[in-house]
Amino acid sequence: MHFRRLSVLAAATLIAACGSDEPAPTPEATPEAVVEATPEPTPEPTPEPTPEAAPATIEHSDALKATLAKMPEADAGKTNPKLGDAAAIATGKDEWDSTCFPCHGKTGQGDGPASRAMKITPADLSNPEFMATLTDAQLFWVMKNGVEGTAMQAFGAALSDNQVWTILAYVRTLSASEAAPEGAEGAAPAGEPAGG
Repeated sequence: MHFRRLSVLAAATLIAACGSDEPAPTPEATPEAVVEATPEPTPEPTPEPTPEAAPATIEHSDALKATLAKMPEADAGKTNPKLGDAAAIATGKDEWDSTCFPCHGKTGQGDGPASRAMKITPADLSNPEFMATLTDAQLFWVMKNGVEGTAMQAFGAALSDNQVWTILAYVRTLSASEAAPEGAEGAAPAGEPAGG
């Protein structure tokens, strides 16, 4: 009898559920099941294009410009016949130590002991950007003739062309740019100084 009552009760529940106009209850959504729509990200404003920074340019002093302006066109094509010559570079370093070190310093930065008393700081010959602006011919001209209005004296009477070229071969190593910059043409045959 007990079984009969359960059967009647189950049947009554089933009939009641089928005859109802209300929808059957749905299980509640769990937080994991809820998917919210992600809003579209707000686009970042496009920044105004910034002008690219111009590469730093090395500006020669007025005194150097005036000195270089006096260089004859015939000398403009000179190139250093001693570049890359290990023996010449070693000799150039010895000449540098006795001739150039007092003003330009051990590494060519213009910080030699004598530079402290100078109104105009000697050129930084270790600066690759600066050295790239000067051809072998221009460096040779400056060493032979000096730069008026500065402490850079003329070594034309004191040093032979060969000595100047060996010093300049060493100077190029200070800026890690042994090769002369573009524009230096007319190299002398190996073993012959281009300056005579």
